[in-house]
Amino acid sequence: MHHAAFSHATRVRSLAHAIASAFLACGLADASIAHANESVVRGQLQRPGSATSRPVDLSSAGTTRGGPTVVVQNCSDLGPGSLRDAYANSFDGLTIDLGQLNCSTITLANGALVSANNAGYVTLKGPAGGVLIIDANHASRAIIHRGTRIGLRDLVVRNGFSSNDTGGGCILSDGDVALSDSRVSGCEVSTTGSTPALGGAIHSIGVAFVISSQVVDNRAHAAAANADGGGVHAQYVITAHQSTISGNTTSGDGSHYARGGGAYGREGMRIDSCTMSGNKADAGGAAFIGTASFYNSSFTNSTVSGNSADGAGGGILTHYKIRIDNSTIVGNSAYFDFGAGLYLAAGNAQLHSTIIAGNTTGGGLNAADIGGHAGAAISGDHNLVIASTLALPPGTLSQEPMLGPLQDNGGGVLTMALLPGSPAIDAGDNPRNLYEDGRGYECPPTGGCTEFERTVGAATDIGAFEFGAPNHIFDDSFETESLRDQG
Repeated sequence: MHHAAFSHATRVRSLAHAIASAFLACGLADASIAHANESVVRGQLQRPGSATSRPVDLSSAGTTRGGPTVVVQNCSDLGPGSLRDAYANSFDGLTIDLGQLNCSTITLANGALVSANNAGYVTLKGPAGGVLIIDANHASRAIIHRGTRIGLRDLVVRNGFSSNDTGGGCILSDGDVALSDSRVSGCEVSTTGSTPALGGAIHSIGVAFVISSQVVDNRAHAAAANADGGGVHAQYVITAHQSTISGNTTSGDGSHYARGGGAYGREGMRIDSCTMSGNKADAGGAAFIGTASFYNSSFTNSTVSGNSADGAGGGILTHYKIRIDNSTIVGNSAYFDFGAGLYLAAGNAQLHSTIIAGNTTGGGLNAADIGGHAGAAISGDHNLVIASTLALPPGTLSQEPMLGPLQDNGGGVLTMALLPGSPAIDAGDNPRNLYEDGRGYECPPTGGCTEFERTVGAATDIGAFEFGAPNHIFDDSFETESLRDQG
């Protein structure tokens, strides 16, 4: 190991790259976006082959817009100076600052917090470290946003409940939802009769951004209708910078769909530097990319493990083409006899430097990593796949990858370490020019950042974990505030 300067500007570029890489794949945004601005990344989502684009604000999640700030004065649920009062009078560009509060929890005893109509883009900003909890006490949703985007920064939102067809157990937004350094947990949508259940934690009519955040232990259940998105339900789901979607569930009566235990993207997903684990559904245990998909989807530098489906696709099920780079999809299970790791219900898959192995059906008895429709094509290079019903590119490795369990190996998410002697070591590639592996980097308050480099040794390793990283310790006197503060 050696020491080097890991500058403030380098940290900002790293975040910009992490967010930009979520959009650059497969024609989602022009490559020049990655270099347009180190703190704000903007672009357009475009349907492949179409001359028309749908403009989408691709700003880093949680970044305020430079407008006015209202400071919440107390922890009461009603009255002047309260969060409820500030949010009810919110408007476009407003930041509501809760950073001065000394309490640990704001308990909502008067229903969900509801924004003003046509509120635009509003940010709720908590104290550093995410120590403030907004608790809906299982009595209502926590937040209803009637605007273009609600940003949550350094906050915990938990224990929300909804029983109607608009869903969103904790957060319902008419536009986007942008989480940054935040956590949404213990939320539920549970419906009766023919009412669908959408988004156990979050239902975003627009895009759901999950940046350095966690969506964990949420549930969407429908008695006699479809249940979609145990964690997140959105038009498009985007994650970046060491996020976790874990322990979420969709369920139903067995005669309707229960899809996307972790996340359901109606039109696509861009999953970057994320771990999806322990999620469950009938189809797409971790992720379901919907039948309305028009945009190319991708997984990059991510780990998908320990998810399950009572039907197809214990890990990922997609209805449109997908690209997967430098990712590990291992240890997922499904009832169907093939495609427990990746199931292509429609479209093709492009795989690069990715491990898809150890996924099973038949109660763990049958190896079943990749499967899909008869016309599906798999392209790419530098991969390790053991069991596929679809033809794989020449040169694909098929040995046991030799991985450790899903655990804390440093960085911001759980990963599966390559063990000494793994055939994946130095056998991969880095087509997206990633700076770090799936763990990113750590910057403790005491100073001295550890970066888990994407390439150590002769070549990049296959999968989301780089054996031998960290190979550098960066230590200087810069402040260690969150990268998300650089917007």
